[in-house]
Amino acid sequence: MFSKLSSVFKDKSDGDFKIVMMSRDDCLAYWAKGEDGQFLPTVETPPEGRKEWMRPAAREGGHC
Repeated sequence: MFSKLSSVFKDKSDGDFKIVMMSRDDCLAYWAKGEDGQFLPTVETPPEGRKEWMRPAAREGGHC
């Protein structure tokens, strides 16, 4: 999962990326993927969208 998230949220200007903490519930609700790399059928998109949901976590060091 880390490599897939890092490719989505990588800062293209300097090549850096951040690892953010999140609760298991958030991970399962918004990010869980199956063996095929696709989101599981139970996964929801956060109301503000995935990138916007991640922005505060990246700034503050996590949602936890």
